[in-house]
Amino acid sequence: MPILAQAREKNGTVLKLTRKDICAALQVPEHRIRAWMGRLPFKVQSTAARKARIFDVTDLVLLAIAQTLEDKYHLSGDGLDNILPALNIFLRQPQRSTGMLFINIQNWNIEIATPEICQESGIWIDIVPDQDRVACYLGLTPEQTELALGPLPMNRAKG
Repeated sequence: MPILAQAREKNGTVLKLTRKDICAALQVPEHRIRAWMGRLPFKVQSTAARKARIFDVTDLVLLAIAQTLEDKYHLSGDGLDNILPALNIFLRQPQRSTGMLFINIQNWNIEIATPEICQESGIWIDIVPDQDRVACYLGLTPEQTELALGPLPMNRAKG
């Protein structure tokens, strides 16, 4: 089950996160969060003076992906400004599962990667590590399906 659905099902409500939560989850300094807030889709969201900005789990996943795009792929500037809004729209749609995504650089459409789209030019990105990182921070671990039963080594105290 995708992390976004898990987070919503956990208690039936949408989880609300603060800037401090985002910093802790992604292990980034606050100035980096401020820089991301100057990019689309965040810069068009309304904010009020003396009122903390509230983030949801989708925002956290989006920022985790943005961090990966910057740190691992050295993407910045216009590249992020084109990709992040499209990713935001994609992540907020109901989905069966996500993993490898294909970002079409001609029109900035994002879709789940399939063999049919291999001929188009674009960017392939695996968002599972970012989703797993967010799930770990939120305490959403996969259900255990099998128990390791059998003999286990035991240390016995001599006495």
